[in-house]
Amino acid sequence: RDCGFKAVKIATGFLEAGQGYRSLTDAREAAELEAGKLQSLRDTFGDSLDIALDAHMNDKPEEQIWSRQAAATVAKACEPFGLLFLEEALPYRNANDYAWLRPQTSVAIAGGECLTSIVEWRTYLDAESFDLGQPDASFTSGLHQVVRIANALEAQGCDIAPHAWG
Repeated sequence: RDCGFKAVKIATGFLEAGQGYRSLTDAREAAELEAGKLQSLRDTFGDSLDIALDAHMNDKPEEQIWSRQAAATVAKACEPFGLLFLEEALPYRNANDYAWLRPQTSVAIAGGECLTSIVEWRTYLDAESFDLGQPDASFTSGLHQVVRIANALEAQGCDIAPHAWG
C-alpha cells in the first residue's frame, strides 16, 4: 500500500515444503483457510486495500480441484471480506457449473482466461457463467477476438477485466 498499490490478487491454497502449491478440497477446511487469509489482510490493511482471490482450479491436479459445493462454501466464507472477485473457482469443463455457482454467493464470480474464441465463450455467455469475464488475447488468438468477447460480455451486462499472462 505504501508503494501505491490499491489492490492485490492472492491465490487460494498454500505452499507446502517439498510438495509445491496445494489446495484443500474439503469444503469446510478450504473455506476456513481462505477466510483466515482474508481476515489477516483485513486486520492489516482494513478496507484501504481491495482484494481478489484466484483459485486457479483449471490448473490443479484432479485431486486438488474443488467440487461445486466446495467452491460455493469458500465463496460464502469470503463474503464478509468484500472481495473484488473470486476467479477460476472451478475448472472450465461445464459452463453450467459456473452458472450454478453465481447465485450461491454475493461474491462476484470471475473467469474465462483460458477460453478461446467467441465460439467457446458463447457457451459460457449463454449460461451466464460469470459476473466478471476475463478474456485473454494469448488464448483467444489476439485482440480482435478479445474485443468481440468483450462486446458480448458488455451486452450481457457482465463486467470485463482483460486477463494477461505474465
